[in-house]
Amino acid sequence: MNTEPSRLKASFTDVVNKSIDALTILIVDDESYICELIAELLGEHDHQCDTAFDGMDALEKMSLKKYDVVLTDIKMPRMDGFTLLKNAHQLYPHSAVVVMTAFGQTYSVRQALNMGAEEYLPKPFNSEEVLSAVERAYQRHQERLNNGAGKK
Repeated sequence: MNTEPSRLKASFTDVVNKSIDALTILIVDDESYICELIAELLGEHDHQCDTAFDGMDALEKMSLKKYDVVLTDIKMPRMDGFTLLKNAHQLYPHSAVVVMTAFGQTYSVRQALNMGAEEYLPKPFNSEEVLSAVERAYQRHQERLNNGAGKK
């Protein structure tokens, strides 16, 4: 795993405040420190974050609470990010999905986007990239829902 906690944490102060309303975000990654760092970053921008450590845990949380954005890793135990993306898209179409992974192969990117992901975030990333990806995904998803095109 190449995402450096110090790199992500060090750039918290460099991120410019955005003018988007507070979002409810579910962060899904089997590496707890990634979840914690992203939750801290997004929390500093008034977003409310929950974490899950695999796709099954994420779906359980999604059944109990509405999330504006789901930020998920691809490679996880029990249920991978592609399976989570497919289920989330079918069961919770109101949630925008951002897929992140260290496995930045062109095929993975294409597959995630074809399955309905709004954004793709390759690891390693910095805090500005995380914040931008989440907000772009949310805005793009809202435009699709408002235009009656909830599915890709």
